Amino acid sequence: MQFNETPIENRFGETVLEERRIQHISQKVLAGVLSDRGFSLDASAISRIEKGTRAIRLSEAAIIADVLGFSLADVENPRDPKDDFARHRESFDAALTETYDAAMKVASIIWDMDGLLDRHPDLLKPVEPWNEPGPTGITQYVEKIGADWLERRSIIKTIGLDFEEPGLRDAVLSVISNVVSTVVGAEEHVEHKEAP
Repeated sequence: MQFNETPIENRFGETVLEERRIQHISQKVLAGVLSDRGFSLDASAISRIEKGTRAIRLSEAAIIADVLGFSLADVENPRDPKDDFARHRESFDAALTETYDAAMKVASIIWDMDGLLDRHPDLLKPVEPWNEPGPTGITQYVEKIGADWLERRSIIKTIGLDFEEPGLRDAVLSVISNVVSTVVGAEEHVEHKEAP
């Protein structure tokens, strides 16, 4: 059996650096996610880990590997890039299905709420948590809920992907938008409301 003579800290650091770059995650963002998981590592500590100049505890290595989505076994026996690409291709397809399912769930909930409001329009008066006059219909209600969600999301720490290539960013947005738009289009043939 042939062993890799590079020190384990260096191999782990190289793997962290590679996975972080593949996922377009900055050291600062990774440090924030680790902090949320109970590990106090700042960006400079992550930099030293990546260079192999900082000793790392097994618990730290395990959580970093989990956050970045690799196995500690990959540090000792790196995966074949072909296998990685095939795995990501399968994950991509599965994620599109999950995106469709999630969008269908959102659309179905709104569909049901619209039906309830047709039968009980008084449900919008009063509407919490707003102190101002509530929405007058389902469209305003959905827009308000969506705007509130986006506002809360901007406050919460999240990992965002910063695509350096504008064309790729546009392609990602297009794929996701197209998947979501099929949900709304797929329901067009279904009669929702009875004629008055």
